[in-house]
Amino acid sequence: MEDEKRIIRRIDTARLGLFPLDKPLLRLAASDIAEVCRLIGLNSGENYGFFETRRRHRVYNAKLDIMEEYPRAWLITTAWYIGRLADMSMIGEVGFKGPPNLGEIEIGYGLKPGARNCGYMTEAVETMCVIAAAQKDYKVEAVMAKTLPNNLPSHNVLRKNGFVRDGVSGKYWRWVKTIKPFAEE
Repeated sequence: MEDEKRIIRRIDTARLGLFPLDKPLLRLAASDIAEVCRLIGLNSGENYGFFETRRRHRVYNAKLDIMEEYPRAWLITTAWYIGRLADMSMIGEVGFKGPPNLGEIEIGYGLKPGARNCGYMTEAVETMCVIAAAQKDYKVEAVMAKTLPNNLPSHNVLRKNGFVRDGVSGKYWRWVKTIKPFAEE
C-alpha cells in the first residue's frame, strides 16, 4: 500500500516531536485521541479543550477528504500531534488547512493550557514552515495564519517566526510569511 511507504513516525525539534497522522490514525483520532497517542508513543494526559470532539471529528473528516483528493500532499494536509520530548506528553496539534492555493498555505494550531507560554508553538510553527518549503509536488511560496485581534500569544508566535500582519479577513487578522521553496535554492 502506497500510504504505508510514506509514513513518517515523527520529526524532532530541540524539545518537540511532531507526529503526522496517516489516514488510519486520522480516522481514529476523530473519536479517540488517547488511543492514537498510545499507538504513536505519546502520553495523552487529559484536557483536550483546545479542540472539542465535535469540531475535531468535522475537521479530521475534511482532512481525510483532502488527503484523498491530493494523496501526494499528505504531510501538508494531515494533522500533526505535538509531543514534548522530555516526558513524551501530547501537548497540542499543528497543521495546514489544505493544499496550497496560488502558492499560499494556511496554518492552524493549538496547545493544551499547561503547555502555553513556553515557546513550544513557536518551535512547531518554525518546523511546519520548513515542511511547507520542502514540498516537491506543491509549490508553497507563503504560509498564512489568521488570528483574533486579542490573541496576543498567537501574534507573538507568528512574529517570532517572521510572519507579518498584512490585513484583515472578516473578524480575523491575517498574517503571512513568504518562504522560498527548497526546490528553488
